[in-house]
Amino acid sequence: MLRQATTTLVMAIAIATALSTPFGLASAEREFPESGFSIANQTLAGYFDHRGGARVLGLPISREFTLQGSRVQLFQRGALQLSPDGSVRLLTIADRDLFPYTRFNGATFPAPDPELIQAAPSTAEPEFASRAINFVRANAPDLWNGLNTNFFATFSSTVGLDDAFPEGDTVPDLLPAINLEVWGLPISRPAPDPADPAIVYLRFQRGIMRYDGHSGRTEALEVGSFLKSLITGWNLPQDLDQEARGGDLYRQYNDSMPGGLNRPEAMPATDLFAAFVPSSQPVPTPQPATPTPIPPTPTPATPIRPDSIEIQGSEWFVDQTESAFNLLPDTVRDYVFRVIQVPSDPHVDFQTRTLYVTEANAFAPAWREMRDNQKEWYAGLIIHNATHIEQYVSGRPYRGPEAEREAITRQKALLQSIETTPNQKFSRYLTDVLNRGLPFDDWQQSPAP
Repeated sequence: MLRQATTTLVMAIAIATALSTPFGLASAEREFPESGFSIANQTLAGYFDHRGGARVLGLPISREFTLQGSRVQLFQRGALQLSPDGSVRLLTIADRDLFPYTRFNGATFPAPDPELIQAAPSTAEPEFASRAINFVRANAPDLWNGLNTNFFATFSSTVGLDDAFPEGDTVPDLLPAINLEVWGLPISRPAPDPADPAIVYLRFQRGIMRYDGHSGRTEALEVGSFLKSLITGWNLPQDLDQEARGGDLYRQYNDSMPGGLNRPEAMPATDLFAAFVPSSQPVPTPQPATPTPIPPTPTPATPIRPDSIEIQGSEWFVDQTESAFNLLPDTVRDYVFRVIQVPSDPHVDFQTRTLYVTEANAFAPAWREMRDNQKEWYAGLIIHNATHIEQYVSGRPYRGPEAEREAITRQKALLQSIETTPNQKFSRYLTDVLNRGLPFDDWQQSPAP
């Protein structure tokens, strides 16, 4: 019992400090001719060395650049983030904020699972460290559907003692916390590839594991490389191109534009200039900055509220949408004039106040037996997007953290008044989104008109 209590305490301390403890500086810039990039920041190089180096993170595939206010550098299997206090952590790369995509390079991956994310232990809970490792063990099984997937074994052995403690002062009890730091928590269930059931994937916050039943190997995917392809458009697989089109990061990189961004309004506090110029090549001359565009204010051409909401789609879609609107205040109709069912690419047309909605938005297949609860969640999504339209037509910022917080807050308030789920499951989840920064599966929004 004493041993167990000591281990739990040590892990708890590690979880709280491992992400914020600076490592010793590396001696010099680290060059990697195989990829053409180097690690110039000595603090990042020190972290890289203490977390398995290229064996775990892969080679560097970018220079250091600014992404949403943080300095980051991409590697083949992840991204390192440098905090203002000088500490280093791995970027939460595979969740719904940066790389939520499920189809790339001919494979189909599990999407982030909101229910599993909600069930994850909170850092505020007692004995979080042991609960977190137990959560990984339960949801990253070594044996799944008769296959030796070795997910937990791979998780546990990612960073070894020699990696984390190259000076020899080993502390074995810290390894579980260090590997949790590298992978994060599972955010999906194991899922076979529809094209090959011998291939099984598992999504974590900071990466995706792949079990290959043909070879018996379990390894990390190069998610960082796919993220680079998404940002630059270089070697972008056609399936990922189609799924990610319209996203904030999609084909953003352009050194001929100020800040290296094609659409700077979609990526505030981001500077990609020269991010993907190999270290051996000279940096081009940057373009002068341009003022941040201000969302247009309404004009006399703004459409007039119709007498009734126009709904286009299948019979069940129309029924589901009408049921959701019956739960909403009448003021929502000032900002949503029509709802149209589409097979893919859900988004908002701000000028015409139209929601383009997929079947999964209106009536998630996993919840078909919960029709009443599902229409409650759908009503919340409608008021969420109506809030963004209201922000847009009033000339206020309608993108970014503050705009999103306002939309989620209104969504939560509505659900608290209408939902009938046990323990108000939906509004409690949104409370976690607001308080803990959990990813929120928002509809894609079209580029600003």
